[in-house]
Amino acid sequence: MIHNIQDIEGMNSVYAEKLIGVGITKVTELLEKCSSLTGIEELEQATTIQKDLIIQWVNFADLSQIKGIEREYFSLLSALGIHTTSQLKNRFPETLHSQMIKLNRQKQLVQRLPSLSLVRSWVAQATNLQRKTAHNNVPTTKL
Repeated sequence: MIHNIQDIEGMNSVYAEKLIGVGITKVTELLEKCSSLTGIEELEQATTIQKDLIIQWVNFADLSQIKGIEREYFSLLSALGIHTTSQLKNRFPETLHSQMIKLNRQKQLVQRLPSLSLVRSWVAQATNLQRKTAHNNVPTTKL
């Protein structure tokens, strides 16, 4: 898991300084502050950072809580429509793994695909993880 906000995908020094200026230095603090849409909007007001960008960072931070999801896998998961742990837990590991293989053959997003056992671990962890944010629409069925 990443710990410092500077390590979030898409975070540059200007944005990091704005977040630090309002007391957010750790990923856990960002997740806590943005646990509701109200918190996200408050952060947008306090920092002048666009809400959509904040949500993107929160989603990255959310998925980074899953052991084994390395930075290289975020683009692969995102391309498959998985941006949060809530979306991940609603997937069948075998189907997700097959989709990853197919997508990576087409787009070459990662050098090394995760194993099926690793994908199973991700889904299990996501299922057991207490969601800290409530801003997204989550599919109601497993895909």
